[in-house]
Amino acid sequence: MRLALDARCLSQPLHGMARYTLNLLRELAELLGPEDLLLVIYNRQTFSPPPTGPAVLWVDAGIPWFSHREALAMPRLLRQLRPDLLHVPTYWKPYISPCPWVMTVHDLIHLLPPVSAQHRAYYALLRQQLRQRCALLLTVSEASAAALRSWLGPGGPDIQVTRPGVEAAYQPAEGASADDYALFVGNSKPHKGFTLALHATEALGLPLRSVGVTHSGLFHHQALQNVPEADMPTLYQQARLLLLPSRLEGFGLPGLEALACGTPVLAADLPVLREVLGPIARYVPGHEAHSWQQALDTAWQAHDKAQPAWQQLARSQVARYSWREMAAATLQGYRQCV
Repeated sequence: MRLALDARCLSQPLHGMARYTLNLLRELAELLGPEDLLLVIYNRQTFSPPPTGPAVLWVDAGIPWFSHREALAMPRLLRQLRPDLLHVPTYWKPYISPCPWVMTVHDLIHLLPPVSAQHRAYYALLRQQLRQRCALLLTVSEASAAALRSWLGPGGPDIQVTRPGVEAAYQPAEGASADDYALFVGNSKPHKGFTLALHATEALGLPLRSVGVTHSGLFHHQALQNVPEADMPTLYQQARLLLLPSRLEGFGLPGLEALACGTPVLAADLPVLREVLGPIARYVPGHEAHSWQQALDTAWQAHDKAQPAWQQLARSQVARYSWREMAAATLQGYRQCV
């Protein structure tokens, strides 16, 4: 099988879709047979390829992700590469594809109001193409799968759930003691709830460190910018707890990474977060500032991190997720499409 993976989303530091894409291709490199070739389409200006073995060929496209050029340039490149199947792990696909294609839709967050006319038009076209031409639709949770089925309606493509995992570096540190800070990992888009985390910690006088947002200006908040990937496990390990106040998520990977590092999670009470984090996380109903302030105060005083029984439950929850299993299920889906 000659497989093309559109990995132009890869850039440093890794965002959620980039982490999914990088781990998928790393695992596929180990799983592909001698007759298989993975053509990884990327941009050298934004990403330096790691060693991935003979089953992988990195193709520098020179076509920026979500650019005007890609509508014509990507189909031309695909005709040159002659893949049997194209996997698009993001929200973009070429309007014309010379081969069958698979797409990963992580969530429908971009349809949250207010929705621009441009987004509305694009997603209407994407919905039509998914229903008529997509060979297989992948997503990362049962909650996202249910939302996609509702959005697509009857007659859509088969939907397969392939859950992300956690890299080996995300694990409890030997003998590490927690610093007195709460951690937020995400961007400053409204659905991530950063303002809620900021106001709750500030009201209690608790220090907050954030990764991925630029907002600062309050005494107890430290905004960390361009954090190297290698430093992320330490930030999780040393935090007292992770705050995950999202209004919508496709999976909630920072919560799973925190648990893998032995750090408790205070999360919004969303079905997808209960699906991924299970009973080990603490959940806050609603998104009122007072509720989050109370829940944060309780979680901070409980200090779950110091309890051996809690640590064992966290390890058991994280063990349910594996990048290797995700890639193996994805590869099986590919073979059914070719």
